[in-house]
Amino acid sequence: MNLDWQVCSRARLSRDPRFDGRFFVAVSTTGIYCRPICPARTPHREHVTFFPSAAAAQEAGILHLHADPEAVAEILFSLGDGLALRMLSEPERNFTPTIRAGIASVRALLTD
Repeated sequence: MNLDWQVCSRARLSRDPRFDGRFFVAVSTTGIYCRPICPARTPHREHVTFFPSAAAAQEAGILHLHADPEAVAEILFSLGDGLALRMLSEPERNFTPTIRAGIASVRALLTD
């Protein structure tokens, strides 16, 4: 399935419910994907990739927004020092409970 970047981008920015399940949005800075109607903070355009299915995103190594917190912790370690440290120091109000749990796991590992 070919995805039109402009159409997907407009649907993502407006959180248009007509596109729910028709494509998935992955964010390269977090390694997480979600549906286009996701209420999470809108990522910058240059960090977004669209996938035709959840399976395609997973095959590319992207985790679902509600993945296991330990998997989120692994992603944080793989992001590199700068981004991981920035995510660890940011106010957690912008993160989902799963991402907060992953951050907490990383913090616990770093303070032990």
